[in-house]
Amino acid sequence: MAAIAAAGGSGAGMRGELMHACHSTGVGPDCHLCPMCDTGLCVAAGPAGREELMRKGNLQDFAANATVWDESRGRGCVGVVVSGLLRLQSYNLDGRRQILALYSCGDVIGDGMLPAEGCMLEAATPARICRFESSALERLVRGGGMARALYRLRTLKLDQLRLLTWALAALDAEERFCAFLAASTRVLPYAPLPARAGTGRRGGVLTLELPRADIADLLGTTVESISRISTRLDAAGVIRIRDARHFEIPDLDRLIEMGCLENTFDNIRFACEESRPRQPADRKNFVAERLSRPSAAAVYPRPPSLPRPPRPPRAPRAPLRAAPAARNDPRQ
Repeated sequence: MAAIAAAGGSGAGMRGELMHACHSTGVGPDCHLCPMCDTGLCVAAGPAGREELMRKGNLQDFAANATVWDESRGRGCVGVVVSGLLRLQSYNLDGRRQILALYSCGDVIGDGMLPAEGCMLEAATPARICRFESSALERLVRGGGMARALYRLRTLKLDQLRLLTWALAALDAEERFCAFLAASTRVLPYAPLPARAGTGRRGGVLTLELPRADIADLLGTTVESISRISTRLDAAGVIRIRDARHFEIPDLDRLIEMGCLENTFDNIRFACEESRPRQPADRKNFVAERLSRPSAAAVYPRPPSLPRPPRPPRAPRAPLRAAPAARNDPRQ
């Protein structure tokens, strides 16, 4: 449905200032300061793998709305999102834009992780990406640990896409917006507030750095509808609008319930939360964990079936008339 850091650079495609992430040998100082060095793909690479990736890679900054990847740019490269938000989008035949997914810190982009054609990856906010050649990643994937990490990250994006598809098909605009706000507390900047005594409510302040137009295209609605829904939720006490970018959530559990995520919220996973790669020794526990998870029907419940409208009463049928008696034809 992401912590945002400011980044420079401007223009489309591969434009942006190139900066080496580390020295040619050993672990450079920039890698120690990188927030992604202990999550997802980077931790699965190990010290030796990170050293090779740093020799081959570079940091690139993209301004908001700059093109990162499409059918003509970015081929043969793989990258890890260090900061910012990226949007994967496509256009319908009538010219309407549909955002298919959001990529945040820790997500992997590039060959094998994005659709082959018909889509475009742009920076929704100023973003920084650590990019390297696909050949360097392929050499590390043969070791096994990186392959598991890539599989895990791809599975996370598929689960998020399935959740978005379910929300677009089963929820109305207000429920989708509530679900988006609840899920954003896991990815976007979120400052928890101390719980009130005796209530046990958990709340916080959410910073929405994603433009309203992107939120509307992600949720399949319009900017005007997002504004009306935000005002209505503020009047109901579900959220408190401090300004255009900061929403106070007094009761997160209530927001989750209004977004129909009671059985789904704790099962949503994001790349920035994947700090420990799975090892072969964990296979037995991994199988037990998968078997203990709720079924897809419980995680993504079907919307309640609407009652059928009553059938209108049938009009009374006209009585059958007797067939007229045959007359004698004088010509016979």
